[in-house]
Amino acid sequence: MAAPYCGRYEWVISFNEKLPHVNDVLRYCVRRLQAASLLVQQDDADPSLVRVGATLEELEHRAEQIALRKRVIKPELGVETEEFSIENRESFEAVGTTSFFTPAERALLVGDILDEISPDEELITILQKHHSESASRTGQGSEHKSLLEVLKHAGVTDFDGPIHDTAPRFKLFWDMLRPFEFARGTATIHNIRDYYGEGVAYYFGWMRFFTLSLTVPGMLGVALWALTPQGWTVDNNPYVPVFSIAVVLWGFLFVKGWARCSTEYAFLWDTVDSAKTYQQVRPSFYGDERTDPVTGRTVLHYARWKRRCKYGVSVLVTLVMLAVAFAVMVGSLNLQGYIHEKDRFGDDNPFHIPFLYQFSREGAVFDPNGNIVLSLVPVVLHSMVILFLNQFIYRRIAEALSEWENHRTEQDFENSLIVKRFLFEAFDCYIALFYLAFYECDVIRLRSELQALYMTDTVRRVLLETALPTALHVFSHRQAQKKAAAAAKKDKDIKSTKASLGVTLQEVADNDREMDMYEQFDDYLEMVIEFGYVTMFASAFPMAAAISVLANSIEMRSDSVKLAIGFRRPRIARVGSMGAWESILRAQVWLAVLTNVFIFGFTSEQMMQYLPEFFERVYLTHGQAVAIAEQTVAEGAGRYVVAIVFLLEHVLILVGIGLDAAIHTVPKWVRTALQKREYLAHSRYLEMCRQQKLARAKAA
Repeated sequence: MAAPYCGRYEWVISFNEKLPHVNDVLRYCVRRLQAASLLVQQDDADPSLVRVGATLEELEHRAEQIALRKRVIKPELGVETEEFSIENRESFEAVGTTSFFTPAERALLVGDILDEISPDEELITILQKHHSESASRTGQGSEHKSLLEVLKHAGVTDFDGPIHDTAPRFKLFWDMLRPFEFARGTATIHNIRDYYGEGVAYYFGWMRFFTLSLTVPGMLGVALWALTPQGWTVDNNPYVPVFSIAVVLWGFLFVKGWARCSTEYAFLWDTVDSAKTYQQVRPSFYGDERTDPVTGRTVLHYARWKRRCKYGVSVLVTLVMLAVAFAVMVGSLNLQGYIHEKDRFGDDNPFHIPFLYQFSREGAVFDPNGNIVLSLVPVVLHSMVILFLNQFIYRRIAEALSEWENHRTEQDFENSLIVKRFLFEAFDCYIALFYLAFYECDVIRLRSELQALYMTDTVRRVLLETALPTALHVFSHRQAQKKAAAAAKKDKDIKSTKASLGVTLQEVADNDREMDMYEQFDDYLEMVIEFGYVTMFASAFPMAAAISVLANSIEMRSDSVKLAIGFRRPRIARVGSMGAWESILRAQVWLAVLTNVFIFGFTSEQMMQYLPEFFERVYLTHGQAVAIAEQTVAEGAGRYVVAIVFLLEHVLILVGIGLDAAIHTVPKWVRTALQKREYLAHSRYLEMCRQQKLARAKAA
């Protein structure tokens, strides 16, 4: 039986000790938090660290306000969860115990209470006294901001967020590291949701679904590789087009299947209506004060035409950044020897750079047919340059542009940022492949580039996201133990003894100070880019899916490692889907129809294996050497080749539309359960109206 709930500290706030006015602000904040009926604790060794919790009564009150659904003791019509109500609290399972609210729910409720606390004139006066710039930034539209957002925006706090709970944190960590844990079932995904919240759980749920689904094209790719006779390549293998069509159809089914799975998660986690939740106004949002015609409150308004003008500037800046990425790609392909002085038909290649190309000539340092390790150096350099551009330039530019556009809510800001960053990074990852596929029309080199990208990306994930964070964490932990042991020897006081045992708030907060904030964008980006490799270039690299199954198995564990020991516990996000990423996945599947069909008809000799009468070989002479062109369309057959390509493309698109229409996004059992919820709520409403009518009749 679960123990009674007696209050826990769920949130930590770290104040900036270097500011001269921090003690005044600290006392003010402690007083405001206590006035909001929150539990507040300051660390004895470091008073600038504050832990915040809430009593059971406050948690239940907030749970009722946000309509949090909890399991009931006696379900009606099979409806196992209902919106929590203090009036009917005894009808809920485990009410009043430590297990009633999950760790994620407790952190969510405390964070929601903190968001309700807004600054007042006293705080502005304190900041004005010591830091006029902070005061001016705080004063503008402060009624729309929470206290913590204002303090962070003014630089008074270093960080704030949920505290890691050691026991469930590491139990979940070891559970996720067990072999085949994600393949056994969804229990681990639900445990992730209970500790980290729905936002993180959706990522791991999607990763599990994606990896398991990849086994189908993976096995087809392995079978294709095993059955391919010696001497055949992806250029002239007649079975590859069949495989690529199968992968495109798999892509349609995968996107629809995940939409159904996502809906199931949303129902089980009671986040179906998460879109209706209140969206906080961003602290940096500015505009003219107006009266809201609905609520009658004074709100900030920013003209749409101003933001649209800024969108235009953002587009221009984005195009410049994409041009830089294109230039980097051209340089990399020259170093790899992919861009020759002449194109495949003997014309001058406008992208040829002799200075860089000389390093890839026969006998040169990056000769593709020479040392295998040295030949991969240009690919590694390209990946490193892309990583640098994305992390230190594109990312900052995208954030600055999104901030400059002055979005009112966090959701609008995140959507704008995702579009820009994904466009930057996807362009970097795909542009070289599109160049080789549709300008050079060289499917062999396209395959080589894909293989090199997969190898370097997999190694990067293992080293940078697993091995390096783990090593740094172990090192920092041992250093902290040494310092604590030295402090214990020097001072035999009880506080020092506790510090040596690692139970003080200061040690927990110090660890959080050393950790970065968890950013889910990078995790989603890697997998969505990989999905594009598998689907859009199936004709060039059939083994991509099989390799991805292995890579994703490593990725899931590396993500669990860095989430547990490499990052602060993220703020709980109650979401009902992956959001914009689902739209990106759908767009990639539709684009995969075009890329695979064009590779089949124009880039490779795959169509030539079925319709040889439409093609012919052309012998081109370059100096003393004689080269054989891959293929060229026979005279008078071009119209038929184009017609076949676009007919196949239209057929696949129609099949995709048909599959999307035939398969319902919401599973039948979920629709039935939602209908039961609606029927039960309507029945209770009618019963309440009937009781009120009888009461009025008796009173009359």
